[in-house]
Amino acid sequence: MTRAGNKLVIGPGSLRLLKHELRTLVNHIVGYSELLAEAAADAGEEEMSGAARTIHEGGCALTELFDNYWAKSTAEMDISQLDALSNTIHPTVQRIAEAVTLAAKITNNDTYVTDLGRIRQAVHRLTTIQELGLMPSMRRT
Repeated sequence: MTRAGNKLVIGPGSLRLLKHELRTLVNHIVGYSELLAEAAADAGEEEMSGAARTIHEGGCALTELFDNYWAKSTAEMDISQLDALSNTIHPTVQRIAEAVTLAAKITNNDTYVTDLGRIRQAVHRLTTIQELGLMPSMRRT
């Protein structure tokens, strides 16, 4: 990060790494939720299937938010722009976390637990990135 006038700017290299990290985490959420939804549907487990769909829809919503956001971004970005992204994704990340918690409560199936664990790790990493200040509005107070 560097200063450009009164703005704190994230350079292209750091921004590229952040984009990659965020996209990778969202892809984990989308991919593992698809596997979870398919397994639950095949087993006729409606409650788990519904939770998996909620997680998947959240992951797809994050994909769309990131795609729209990155399409508008330039090679450099100031902190206020990153803060706006953080504010935008926060409710969706929270919904995914809540759906994962609910799904974990309704199953002890090893396959589900493994997939839910991987989704939980991705959500945790997204939250950690926000809390560390890379997405400033998400820092814990």
